[in-house]
Amino acid sequence: LMVCLTLLLRYLILNPLILVSDIARRLAAFDLTVNVDTNRQDEIGRMLVAINEMVLAFRKITGDVKANGKDLAAASEQMKKNISAIASASEEISVSAAGVSETAAQMSHNINAVASAIEEMSASVCQVEKNARQGSYTAKEAVTMAKKAGDTMASLNEATDEIGEVTEIIKR
Repeated sequence: LMVCLTLLLRYLILNPLILVSDIARRLAAFDLTVNVDTNRQDEIGRMLVAINEMVLAFRKITGDVKANGKDLAAASEQMKKNISAIASASEEISVSAAGVSETAAQMSHNINAVASAIEEMSASVCQVEKNARQGSYTAKEAVTMAKKAGDTMASLNEATDEIGEVTEIIKR
């Protein structure tokens, strides 16, 4: 009877707790490939379902951070192009200014070129400002998501410690 009771307790309590502990360790190592399927309706089953929901939330946060990182990279690339355009426009203005001093006849032509370049630069500056704001917003969102992920990982670490303590108590 004791052997049967021991085997039953091992099957019903100790093995599932070892599974939960293993899953928690994998999550603590940032292994988000963990997938928990359970049909249990007891506390351990609810804990496994909660862990699975947490893993899904982590995956979503990670995906969002990746997407925002790609957006930030794209915005940075656009800013780089705009800065090159501004530098190009500045060079054109410099060439135009040198031409203005040569002759009075070319002065009118060069003033028009400068005005055109200034309009292009103004448009580029507006685009740079827009991209900078978008990049700032994306970076703020990434920081917020990273903080949420860190807080969640800290909570998971605490839960892992508690599970380890429960496991030690059960082992004793």
